[in-house]
Amino acid sequence: MRSFATLFILFPYLLVAQELQTPFPSLLPVTDEVIEIKQRSFNRGFWSSGWKSLYLYEHGRLVRQINHFCGELRMDETFEYTQADNSLRVKQIYTDQEDYALTINYFNERDELIKSELYFDQDTLNPQWLCHSFQYDSLEGVVKFKRTNYYSESRQSSECFELKFQNSRFIERLTFDSCKTVTKRESIEFQDNRSVFQVIDHMNPEVVVVGGRSEQGIQRYIYKLDKRGNWIKRYYVKANGRKTLEIKRKIIYEGG
Repeated sequence: MRSFATLFILFPYLLVAQELQTPFPSLLPVTDEVIEIKQRSFNRGFWSSGWKSLYLYEHGRLVRQINHFCGELRMDETFEYTQADNSLRVKQIYTDQEDYALTINYFNERDELIKSELYFDQDTLNPQWLCHSFQYDSLEGVVKFKRTNYYSESRQSSECFELKFQNSRFIERLTFDSCKTVTKRESIEFQDNRSVFQVIDHMNPEVVVVGGRSEQGIQRYIYKLDKRGNWIKRYYVKANGRKTLEIKRKIIYEGG
């Protein structure tokens, strides 16, 4: 099964991703037997932030996301997947708008991803970004790739990514600005079968971290896992080790 990692905006921001042979391996991808996730966000670990989210899945793919803030609907999106012999199209539809986002992944005869494009606002001629120049490891899959970001006809930038694995688990992603300087380092450590420690280092202590707290550009999180390996709690961790609950999730599985 091919799928695509998608970034969803919450408070605090949260990456919910599914991945297989894509350039965006997720920290902890949702397993195929998940059919529903109910999520609540917290302030300071005790009080609800007012944000509640619902994710609906079919065969391991996200098909709908609904966000409420203090009982008010803030987002309702659906996802349509169209698969051909050498491509997978993922259409992200905003139910209250005519516009949508479209991601197109292209594969070679070995079922390896060779190109990925993102389009916005029904414009399928001018991508927002293009991922290309993929390098593969025979055991791990994608280990390096390049992304070209398009801001206008006259302005664009490039980023390069390097992915590292250990025992077939994704453990680190490096981001290079202009494919030269490391600007972001994301690493994870599987501490045991029930928890994962994540560090996101933006390298520049002056960086503005969008949608999350940080200490001089560094963010630390602990994820608690259920018996099936899906995370059910996320804590923000300060440099002194103090933890604050940010997110709780209730996961419903196929067959109960």
